[in-house]
Amino acid sequence: MRADLTCAPVLYASDDVARLRDSSCTAAHPEACTEHFVLLRFDANDKYLAPREKGVVYAAVRRRFRIEGTVPLARLAWRVVPQKNGWVQLQHVLTGRFLRLVPPPSDDAWVVRAEVSSLTYDKETWFKFELPDGNVFDLGDARVAKSPTAAYLKAHVRGAYINYRMEDIIRGHGNSPLAGKWHAAAKLDSTKLSLETVPLAALLADGRKWAARRAACFAPCSDPEDAARLVRQGGAGWSEVCWKHFAEPTCNAILSAHEGELRRGGRSMSPLLRVRWARLDCEKYVHQMPVQTLPSDPWLPGSAEAKARDALAPHCAPLVQNTLVLLVSDRPNQFLCHYLESALLHGLQPTVLGWDAPSWTVGHKKPWTYHLGAKLVLPLEYLRRCQYPDDALVLFTDHDVIFQGGYAEFRHAYAKVAAQAGGARGRAPPLVFSAEADSYPLELKELYPQRPTDRTSGPHEHLNSGMWMGHIGDAKQLLESMTGLRRGEKIETLLRHYHFWGSLDTNADPIPAAYTENDQTNDRDRLGVQKFTLGTDGRLRRGAQIPVAMHYNGPAKVVFEAAWGLEQQWDPHSGKTPVLLHLEGLRNGMPPEVRAAAVAAFERNVTFIDPWLQRAPSIGPLRFSCDVPAA
Repeated sequence: MRADLTCAPVLYASDDVARLRDSSCTAAHPEACTEHFVLLRFDANDKYLAPREKGVVYAAVRRRFRIEGTVPLARLAWRVVPQKNGWVQLQHVLTGRFLRLVPPPSDDAWVVRAEVSSLTYDKETWFKFELPDGNVFDLGDARVAKSPTAAYLKAHVRGAYINYRMEDIIRGHGNSPLAGKWHAAAKLDSTKLSLETVPLAALLADGRKWAARRAACFAPCSDPEDAARLVRQGGAGWSEVCWKHFAEPTCNAILSAHEGELRRGGRSMSPLLRVRWARLDCEKYVHQMPVQTLPSDPWLPGSAEAKARDALAPHCAPLVQNTLVLLVSDRPNQFLCHYLESALLHGLQPTVLGWDAPSWTVGHKKPWTYHLGAKLVLPLEYLRRCQYPDDALVLFTDHDVIFQGGYAEFRHAYAKVAAQAGGARGRAPPLVFSAEADSYPLELKELYPQRPTDRTSGPHEHLNSGMWMGHIGDAKQLLESMTGLRRGEKIETLLRHYHFWGSLDTNADPIPAAYTENDQTNDRDRLGVQKFTLGTDGRLRRGAQIPVAMHYNGPAKVVFEAAWGLEQQWDPHSGKTPVLLHLEGLRNGMPPEVRAAAVAAFERNVTFIDPWLQRAPSIGPLRFSCDVPAA
C-alpha cells in the first residue's frame, strides 16, 4: 500500500505514553504506575459505562463480555485524574474523552456525555466516588483495589448522583419529575454501581491481545486494490471489530489524514474511502467535522435545476415473478452488506431506495427520524410514480434482515398467511407484518392494544415496521394514511423536506409529522419465544419449518442471548455478530456455483435508487465492503 494512502492509527491511553508522560506510568515499567484506572458497572442492569455515538455515555456493555474477553478493556476503562477535595475527572481510555454531566438549563440537561476537552467544561467534568456510608472512596487503598466495591458516582453538577433509568440510559436526574421538572438524583437503588480498579499492566496486556485486530481497522483506507485483496483474504480490515469497538479512533485517523478533502465535502475522496467513512458512520464519532467550503448548491428548492430534476421520470426496477423487493438505505453498513448477500444467494433482486452517496462525507446528516419517515415516503412515491399493477406483490424490509428463501418461498408463505387471515374474516388478502413482543418506547406501552388483532401471533402483540408484504394497491393505501396524505398532507411537502433538509425555514414551512412523530422500534426478544436450530445448509429452522427471513432488529444484531434458545454453538470470541455468523452458515451451505453466481450478479441484480428516484451510478467499491467471497 502506498504511504500517501494510509491512515495513521491514533493511539489510545493504555499504550499512549504521551498521555501519561508527566506521571510514573511507562509501558516498560507498568508496575511503577501510580495512575488509577477503573471500570464502572451499574447494578440495575449489570452493564459497564462506555461512550457511544456522538459522545453520549450509556451503561451498555455486558459484564459477560468482560468475563469472556470479547471486548477491549480500553473500551470499558476510565483513567482517574485527581482534582481537589476528593473530586476527580474520568478520562475514557479508548477515546481519551472526559466524562461530563450536562447541567440544566441546557437542551440536553442531565445527559451524561464524554467530551474531548475537560478544560471547556471545567467542573462539569468533576465527579466523586462515594461509598454507601457516605465516605469518599480511596483509590489508593490496596484493600479495595482487588475486587469490585459498591459505590455511587456523584457529580459536581448540582450534587447529582449518576442514575440508571432504563434501556441502558443513564442520567443525572431522578426517576420522577417534580412539578413537571427533573431534579438532581439522590442516592437511590438505581444509582448503585460496582467500581473495579484495573492496573496499567492489565490494560497493556489486553491492548497487546487486541493490537493486530485494531491495526487492521486502519488499513486499507483508500486503495481499492488493497481493499479487494484484503477482502479476498478474509476481510480483516472490514471486520465487525472495527465497527463495534474501534470506530471512533479509525474515523479520527481518516479525518486526520484527509481533512482537506473533507473540507471540500469529500467529493474528491476515493470511492472506497467514502464507503469506509459511511460504513463506520464517522460523523457520529469525530469530535468536529471540518468547516466545509463548498460552492453554492444549484439544487436548492425552487431552482430551475431542482425543478428539472423533479420532472425526471423515475427508474423503475422490473417486477420478478410479479413481486418487488424494496428497502430504504442511504449509505452502506455491514448489515446492509449481509442483507444483499443473503438476497443474492437466494436469487432475489432488491431495490434500494434513497441511496445518497453525496451525503456520506457531509457533516450535516439527516436526523434519524427523517430516515424513519423515508421508510414511508420513498416507497409510496416510488410505487405511485412507477405505476406498478395494484395486484402485484411488494416485500419491504429493513436492512438488518437475512433471507432464507427466494421469490417462490415468499409468495408461498404470503399466500398461506393471507388465506388464513382473509378466509377467517371474509376479507381480501391483507398486508402481513412481522410482529414483536414489546412496544417501543416502553413509556407508551399502555397506549397499545393488549392483544394482537390476529391471535395466531401468540405473544408477539406489536407490529414491527421492519418487514411487511402485500399487494401494491393495499400498500399504497396504508402508506398514504401513515404519511398523512389522507389528512391533508401534500406529497410535495413531504419530498421537499426530505430532499432539502437543512435548507428550509421550518418556521415558515413546518416539518411534516411523518419526520417527527415516529421512533425506532426496539425488539429485544425477537427470537426469545421459539427455539431455532441451524441446519447443514446454514438456514435457521424452527422444527420442520424454515422462516423465509429473519429480522435482527435492535440489540439482536450484535449480542448473543441465551434466552433466544438457539441450539447451535455461537462463538462469542470470533468478533462476529449473530447476523454475520448466520450469513456465513448460509454461505457455506450453498454450492460453489451458487456463491459465484451471487457475486457476479451484484451490480446486475441490485438496483440503487437515489432520493429523486434516479438510478445511482455504478456502486463499485461497495462490493469490497461486503464479505461476499471471491468467485
